Parts: sequence; structure tokens; C-alpha cells
Amino acid sequence: MQGQVTVYPTPSEQQGVLLCPGGFPTDLTMTDCAFTHKQRFQQWITTSFTDQAMLGAFIYGTGAEILRTPGEWPRTWLGLGDRVGVRYTQGAARGTAEYLMGSLLQDDPRHLSYKDDPHTPYGTKVVSCENGQITTKTYTVGPPAVGTRIAHAFLDSVTVLKSSSCGNGKRMPALTRLVGIAAGVYAGYGWNPGPENTIGNASERAVLSYTSTLVGSFYTEFSPELLTGLTKLITSHKKAP
Repeated sequence: MQGQVTVYPTPSEQQGVLLCPGGFPTDLTMTDCAFTHKQRFQQWITTSFTDQAMLGAFIYGTGAEILRTPGEWPRTWLGLGDRVGVRYTQGAARGTAEYLMGSLLQDDPRHLSYKDDPHTPYGTKVVSCENGQITTKTYTVGPPAVGTRIAHAFLDSVTVLKSSSCGNGKRMPALTRLVGIAAGVYAGYGWNPGPENTIGNASERAVLSYTSTLVGSFYTEFSPELLTGLTKLITSHKKAP
């Protein structure tokens, strides 16, 4: 796909041009798009051990309580505690495994939409940022079709970018997520009742765990439309007599 290539040769001119995936084009302070160790550590703590992790465990645990799964646990406060506890344990195990594997592979686990993906032929993308020069390429094609964005959401759920200062690292298999899912599934092995600890049930839990990743990818892709639709709905409701 043809596009216009622009080179910004000096550090002063490059301000506001280093477009990090998912960042704001007007951010004049961005000089490095890499997913840093500090960011990875903060993500690990936030998603694994904080109140955010507890809230997620409580929501999923409450859903399991309503469905009464596993069936061996009664629908009581004790049963609810077991269901919330096992999900908190699984979440912490998954987050820890992803942190360790991600630190080893130096990947960037953040979800990206089609327009923000540095490798899609749409918008303005950074080609390189070496030796004090930032080279960008602007594509002149129109917005992508819905089917293209859906395919990208699936791709984004099974691959990640290699962390790089330019923000345009190569796509690689999301091994970090795969290891995290496996760790989360087997972290509950000692907690779940015996009948639940089969290969089939473990596979089901792995699929459900992957579903949360897929939902995150689709939300990242289509959240602008969802927010726009919600805003229109609220506005029209307020205008209604």
C-alpha cells in the first residue's frame, strides 16, 4: 500500500511525532514507546493482588454461585467464599506467570485496535526512530471494513508486539498469555473438588480464561463505537418528552 513517508531529523522536530500505539498524537512528552519494567510490574500488581483483582474474583465467583458450579459446593456463604477464593488464586497465578514470562520475552501485552496497530496500512505509522530520526508513513486509504477489524481483534488476542522504543515491534505469538492461562487453570487444581480436576474440565476453564482475553481485544477494537452509541442513547433519552 502506497503512502507518504516523512522524516523528522532533529530531536526538537520529533516532539509529538512519535505516535505510540494507543497513545495520543498530541502527546509532546512521549519519547519512548517501550513497555517498561515498571509498567509491567504495575500491571502485575494491579491485575493480580489489588482491589481490582478482588472485584473481578467476586464478580466471577458470584456468577458461579448463581449457576452453582462446581456442584459439589453448596450455595451458601461458605460456598461463595470458595468460589471467590479459587478465582482470586487463579487470577494471581495467571498474573504472576504473565509477569515472569513477559519479562523474559520482553513483549508488549497491551491490546491494540486496527487503527493503532503500527503494522496496519491506515493512518500515520512510525517506520523507524533510530539515530535521532523519526520516520513516519501516512496512508491515504479510508477506514477499514468491519470484517477487517473483527479479524484484527482475533489476531490481537493471540499475538502481541515485541516491546520497542519505536512502538512498532514485530508481532509474535502471545506465549505470555498462553502460559498465564495454563498457570491460572492449574492453580485451582488443589482447591477445586476432585471431580472438577479432569483434563476436560481444565480445558473448559482454559477456554473461559481465553474468552476474557478475546473480550478485551474486541472491546479495545470497538469501544469508540460503543461509547458513541451509549452517548447517543443517553442524549436521546434526555430529549424524550
